Amino acid sequence: MGRKNLDRYREADWREASQTVDQILRNRWPVIAECPVCDLRIEADVRRIAQVMGPDYSLWGAETACRRIGCIGRVHFILRPRGAIMEYVMTAKALP
Repeated sequence: MGRKNLDRYREADWREASQTVDQILRNRWPVIAECPVCDLRIEADVRRIAQVMGPDYSLWGAETACRRIGCIGRVHFILRPRGAIMEYVMTAKALP
């Protein structure tokens, strides 16, 4: 991730730089948890995820139960790198 023009990064570049929750924490990138059922959108507690799941845990492909009481949905995670021109849905399938 040495290029200066963040708009030229591909999704694969961001994915490589955020393989683990430890990398996300070191880069200080916010992660959003979003439920498609109830439209809840909150900042994920990446530090807590690292404590529970371990620093090598990956949010790519991960989803979990929605935190809103009574919602049956499953949240997906969205990476929001600072300086990037877009968000990256982390539950998307791996790139070939």
